[in-house]
Amino acid sequence: MVKWLDALYSGKYKQGKLELHQGDKYCCMGVLCEISDLVEWEPIKRNTGIVYIAKTNDSVDTKFLPSELCDSSIKLKRHSLGPLILTNMNDIGLSFSMIADAIISNLNTRHPDYLKGTKYGKA
Repeated sequence: MVKWLDALYSGKYKQGKLELHQGDKYCCMGVLCEISDLVEWEPIKRNTGIVYIAKTNDSVDTKFLPSELCDSSIKLKRHSLGPLILTNMNDIGLSFSMIADAIISNLNTRHPDYLKGTKYGKA
């Protein structure tokens, strides 16, 4: 989780919408895919440009978080800020920093021990 938050704050990733990874842009869930060791990207050509398929052992998709990565965000799903809500936040134009702030706030409010001891935990 901390690695994902660091990536969202880093400024390294250009933000896109509606696809996990299109061209040189990512949605917030695409960033999670990119930093994981579970996803391989396979480019496909569409009318809108190059879109990348997120391939894992169990799934292939361009729009939705692969099932293996859903397990890594289980704390978010349990506390009403799951992958679908985060994707919607991304697609309506909230910045990666705003999304990361929402994740941190949600976890610190509803599950304070999860980020305890990290730079994102409550003091």
